Amino acid sequence: TDQTQTPVEFIRDPFGNSYGYSTAYQYDIDQGINPTHGYNPTFDLLSTDGGTTTNDVAGWIKNW
Repeated sequence: TDQTQTPVEFIRDPFGNSYGYSTAYQYDIDQGINPTHGYNPTFDLLSTDGGTTTNDVAGWIKNW
């Protein structure tokens, strides 16, 4: 069998788009500054359902 490996580029959500993932909040804490990025101290995870404009944000599935 073919043993060729393909690197993982993203994890696909049920809508066929990539999940969004961020640890920006924790990065700010690690830098010793008041967090101005992100929402959760561990990680932020979201699915956009393909919508990426400001008007689409309300429809995102997210953990904040």
